[in-house]
Amino acid sequence: LDFANSFRKSHPFELLSEIRKRNSCYYWMSKMLKEAVEMFGQSYNEGNGLLGKLQGPFYQSLSNVLAIPQFNMFLHAPTSTTTSLDVAKKMSGKTGMILEFDNSRGDSQYLKGMSC
Repeated sequence: LDFANSFRKSHPFELLSEIRKRNSCYYWMSKMLKEAVEMFGQSYNEGNGLLGKLQGPFYQSLSNVLAIPQFNMFLHAPTSTTTSLDVAKKMSGKTGMILEFDNSRGDSQYLKGMSC
């Protein structure tokens, strides 16, 4: 069991209680990661003292194409993104797709992340 997969469903009909039980192995690590991002992360409007502002757009590569006409998403788990469209294209391959996130409007300006 690895950290990233403990946040995801292992099959389409997995119950939330099963995901929570699997993720409980990483409770303290998840809690510390969340607190570190909230305390020391960057947002669209402010840096963290060491690093500057964290401004998008951000891209996430998917290996498959999904039918998503539009979406408004708030991420509550560690998510790997890049600010380089070229990197996203390389990661998605010929059969994948790329999601674009922007943090310049509304409440998303205040969301924190870390540039690692």
